[in-house]
Order: sequence, then structure tokens, then C-alpha cells
Amino acid sequence: MPLVQAVSDRRCISCNRWHGRRRPGVEPDTVEVASAAVRGVCIEGPWHRSLRGVRSACGQWLRWTALAECSPDGQ
Repeated sequence: MPLVQAVSDRRCISCNRWHGRRRPGVEPDTVEVASAAVRGVCIEGPWHRSLRGVRSACGQWLRWTALAECSPDGQ
């Protein structure tokens, strides 16, 4: 069952440093993966070259660049 997580949670799934299989969610500011068991490698972050889960977090989160940026008026 797919997992959808909000970007506002600032977890690995929505971080630009995380390199795992994912896609932008149907709802704005969400990311979707096949399951919570998906893992990806952190690149250039504090966990560099470590395998990280989608719900992992750290203090150097960067918004995933594949996510559309919203303007202040929601457009």
C-alpha cells in the first residue's frame, strides 16, 4: 500500500538529499512511495552514503526540487 507524506513533516521522503524511489503526490506538497519500507541513500547530508528510511529526519533537510514550488497565493 502506498505511503503519502506531507512535505511539512520534513522527512527524508521529501528531502532533496534522499535518493530513493518516490514521486510527487497527487495532493500539493505531498510525496508518495510504494511503502514505508522503501529506503534510499542520503547524498551530501549528515548521513552521507547511509541508507535511510522515508520517515527518517535530520537537521539539514532540503525541499526536494522535483516538487512544484507554490507562490504565496497558492498558484
